[in-house]
Amino acid sequence: MAVALALFFLARLTQVGWVYLLDSVLWGALLLSAVLPWLNTLFLSAQRSLPAPATPGDEAYPSEGGRIEIQVTLRNRLFWPRFLLNLDYRCPPAEPGHQLVRIFVAKLTGLRRARLTSTVELYQRGNHLLGPVFAESSAPFGLVRRRRRLTPAEPLLVYPEVLSLARLPLADALSEAAAHSNRSRLGLEPAGSRRYVAGDPRRHIHWRNTARIGQPMVKEFDDPSQSALHLVFDATQVWGEGRETTLEYAIKIVASAAFYAHGIGVPVQVSGGGIENARVSHESGGLTWPDLLRQLALVAPGDGRGLAETLAELPPGSSVLAAASLSGGSTVQLLARTAPVHQRMVVVSLEGFGQEEAGSPNDGVAWEGTPETLSLEPLAASGAAIVRCHKGRLTEALDALGRADAFGGAATRRAGQPVPHTVSGTADG
Repeated sequence: MAVALALFFLARLTQVGWVYLLDSVLWGALLLSAVLPWLNTLFLSAQRSLPAPATPGDEAYPSEGGRIEIQVTLRNRLFWPRFLLNLDYRCPPAEPGHQLVRIFVAKLTGLRRARLTSTVELYQRGNHLLGPVFAESSAPFGLVRRRRRLTPAEPLLVYPEVLSLARLPLADALSEAAAHSNRSRLGLEPAGSRRYVAGDPRRHIHWRNTARIGQPMVKEFDDPSQSALHLVFDATQVWGEGRETTLEYAIKIVASAAFYAHGIGVPVQVSGGGIENARVSHESGGLTWPDLLRQLALVAPGDGRGLAETLAELPPGSSVLAAASLSGGSTVQLLARTAPVHQRMVVVSLEGFGQEEAGSPNDGVAWEGTPETLSLEPLAASGAAIVRCHKGRLTEALDALGRADAFGGAATRRAGQPVPHTVSGTADG
C-alpha cells in the first residue's frame, strides 16, 4: 500500500502515464488478495469419515502400529470453481512430528465434490481427539490469508497392538485340563471330595467316601473362575515416556496373551487399570473380544486400583499372568506371597524404564541395583516363573513368555517339582 501511494504521488508530480498504470496494478493486486481468498473459502463444506469401531467378527480395526485411511469429502456449494486450497487438521494418534495432516486441492469445480484420502500411521493407543478440518486460501498472490473451519473435532479410539504368540503354556495347560476334565462348568456336579473342615455345609457330605475312608468327606465342585486365565496389570505406577512406558508394554502383553487364549477357547479374565474382572469367553454373558480391546484402549495412567488390591481379588488356585514394574522390594515380596496361593503364576518384570533413577512412589524403596541385577530370588523361590522384559525388547519378551511355565508354590510342594528358573526377554537371554 505504501508503494502504491508513493507511485501515485510520483505520477502526479511527473505526469508519467505508465507510473499511473503501475499504481493501478498494485491496487488491483491488493484488492484481489483481499477478496479472492474470502470467495475461495465461501460456502465450502466438508465431511470426515473415520474407521468404524470394532464389532464382533471384525478382524480390521484401528490399532497401534497399523495404518488407517481418513477420508475428507469436500463439497463446493456454489457455481464458481475454487483454486489452490489447502486443507489441514491435527492428528494426535500419529507419530510426533507428523501430526499435522495437509491436503492440497488444485481445483474444485462448481457444485461438485472431491473425496480426499490421507493415510495415517497410528503411533499410540488411546482415545484421541482429531482436530477440526480447516480450509485455507491465500490465492492468488499470498498477501492475504483466509482460514475457515469446515468440521468439528472428532474422537478416534486407537486399540492396543496385539502381537502374535507361538504358544502360551499357561493357556495351553488350561485348554488341556478342560479337554480332559468331566467336571461341571456350572458347579452343579461334584468334581471330587476332600476332608470335612469346620464350616462346610452338611448337605455336601460325601457319604460313600465317608464310609469308605472312615472320616467325614465333603464333595468338591468345580469353580469356573479356576478355568479362566487371569491377566493382571498395574496402571497406578507408570514409568517411562510416550509409548515406551511400563503401562503400554503391560497392555500389549495382556492383549496378546488374551488373544492367544481366546483363540484356543480358554476364558480370559482381565483386571487392572480400572477394568474389574472383565471376563471374555465364547460363552454368552461375557465381554466380546472388541469390548475388551476397547476397555484396554481407554486405560490411562493412574486408573484403577493398585497391584496389591487387584491380586487380593483373585480366587485361590487360579492361573495368573501378571505384567508390572517390580521397582523396589515391596512389589517382589507381594508377588512372592501371592504365588503359593495360586495354581500357576507367571510374572513379566518390566525393566529399564527409568525406575533405577528413582524409588517407588509408594514404598520409598530405591531400585535394588541395575535392571540386570534386580533381585527376584524371593519371587522365583515362591514357584512363579519370571520373564524379564526390557525397554525396546517386547518381542523377545513375548518369545520368552512362550517358553515360561509355572506350577505355583502350592502345586510345587504337592508335586515335588523344582522351582522354575527366570526366563530373560532380552536378545541375549
